[in-house]
Formats: sequence, C-alpha cells, structure tokens
Amino acid sequence: MKIFFMEEMMEKKVRTKIVMATVIAVALVVAATGCSLLRPSELLVGTWLDVYDGKRVITETTVSFYFSSTDTEPTAEFDIVDFARNSWNGGDIGEGEHGYMVLECTSPPSWNTDQAGTYTVFRWQNLATVDGEITIEFAEGSPPTWPTGYGATAAEAAESATEANGWFGFGYTSGTKQ
Repeated sequence: MKIFFMEEMMEKKVRTKIVMATVIAVALVVAATGCSLLRPSELLVGTWLDVYDGKRVITETTVSFYFSSTDTEPTAEFDIVDFARNSWNGGDIGEGEHGYMVLECTSPPSWNTDQAGTYTVFRWQNLATVDGEITIEFAEGSPPTWPTGYGATAAEAAESATEANGWFGFGYTSGTKQ
C-alpha cells in the first residue's frame, strides 16, 4: 500500500511539472509574439494624409480620424479590438501588403453620436515603401444604412463588414505616411 501511494504521488508530481512547463512555454510564446499579433506593424503606426486632405493617426492601440489634415482635434476616435495582417475579414481578398482592424468607436463624430460603442472595420492594402515614401490604400467600413447600422459587437462587424454587404462602396483612398 505504501509503495502504491508513493508511486501515485510521483505520478502527480510528474504531471504537475509537465503542466507547469506547458504553461511557462505558452506564456513565453505569448510574451514574445502575442502582443505584436494584435497590434499594427511598425510601418502602419503613424500619421497618414489622404488625397482628400483627411488625416488618420494610427497608434498600437487606437485610430483617430481627422476631417482635415490641419485639424488638431480628432473628428472620431476608435480603439483597436482586433487586428490581422495579410488577410481580410469576411473572406474578401486584399492586394499586396494588406490587413484589417476591427475598431470600437470610443469618441464618435458630432454628427453621429449613435456610433459610440459600436464597431466597424478599417482595411488597408498595397502598403509599400517606394523611394523612401510609404504609401497605402485604405477604407473605413460604412454600412449601407449609414450613418446607422454599425456592428453591435466586434464579431458582428468582422462578419458583416464586407464588400458583398456594401460596407466598402466608397472605395479605397490613397494615403501617404508623414
């Protein structure tokens, strides 16, 4: 009986060590790569001016939209709740270096305060550096029922904000990183 009990205790210790080693290995992988998986690449972070004089400021955790490049206060602000490189949500296909972010509206524009707490998708494609200039094409998803109809959840926005559902009917705007 005593030998059986000792064997059982040794088995538990071995299992505990295996579980702990697995937890530590997963934690190291997450620490080394997990944070960067949900954050924009270094190339994407910064201030972008579009061909219509609009401005977008992308940080590792937020996106701010400015109606004019000379505005000092953002028109609307969003938190990044999901991020993916080299894929688009909803099965759509981007060109070149591309990706998308699911954004939660934290500070809506004055003309659409109902947008607060809702979700949309921001996409980019053809992110490139040519002769030292970084360029991009981007689009903010707007539902066909705009200015209402944004996603109530991040998952809903990621699923419904697609080309086929008319969310990107305005097309893509070219921008240059400052």
